[in-house]
Amino acid sequence: MCLGALIALIGYMSGVTSNVSVTADSKSMTQAEFENLLDKRLSEEGLLEGWEPERLNGGVQTQLQTKSSVIDEIVVRKLRVVDAQGKTVAVLGKQAFPSGEVGILEVYDTEGNTVLSLAQDSDGGSIAVAGKDSALVVLRVDDAGGRVSVFGKNGSLANLHIDGGAGGAVSVWGEGGKGAVKLLIDEAGGLVSVLGKDKENMVGLSTEKTGGTVVVSGKDNKAAVLTVTDTGGHVKIFGQGGKGTAALSISDTGGGVSVVGKDKKSRAVLATDETGGLLIIGGKGGGSIIR
Repeated sequence: MCLGALIALIGYMSGVTSNVSVTADSKSMTQAEFENLLDKRLSEEGLLEGWEPERLNGGVQTQLQTKSSVIDEIVVRKLRVVDAQGKTVAVLGKQAFPSGEVGILEVYDTEGNTVLSLAQDSDGGSIAVAGKDSALVVLRVDDAGGRVSVFGKNGSLANLHIDGGAGGAVSVWGEGGKGAVKLLIDEAGGLVSVLGKDKENMVGLSTEKTGGTVVVSGKDNKAAVLTVTDTGGHVKIFGQGGKGTAALSISDTGGGVSVVGKDKKSRAVLATDETGGLLIIGGKGGGSIIR
């Protein structure tokens, strides 16, 4: 195909509007003269085979009417699609990052915001879909596992993470990051926690190979902890500001009860083991020990 015919074909396929003067062979032509000359040159090059031109309102519209593909393959480094106003609608290509080149496909709305993004790198790939009011859904897959994140209005978040063979996690955060529910499982055990909006009230449950723990905490660091192991267990209660504690423990060899005042000097301890029992009573001025 000669260069002149190629240029003519590009102009023919893009459409020529009325009242446009074109120059060919150093002569100014009307629209009708240009179309006749274009038809002649395309026919000489054999480029009109399978094409049926239709002229609408002085322009040119082409329709492909053939059972076989005219173009088998198009190779480009980057493709950008624009609308009638010249605004970018989609981009397909590669983008450079510090970690290397990443293949991307991005689709934009009328305001130029990315509403769909597909990316691929050496570790895997991701898909992101954006909605109104900062809503966003992201799906990410890599060599370690996968993750699905849903971002809602005002900072709310739901996240699902799967680690390759080791376990996974689910977490949900409330508006502005206040309040959360987390579920985690791995090779050692699992964890469930619920955090209140004030970020002080919390309930946690964890398990491991030797037992588990339940924690309930409130304002001013008040808390209660229950732990069970393969040898026994204990319960601890902490007062306001973590001052003042009460504890109950039990094991294979014995157990004990203890109460400690806020000043950490007043206390009472009752314990027993294989050797016998022990009672300790003390205060600011002293104390006594009974065995």
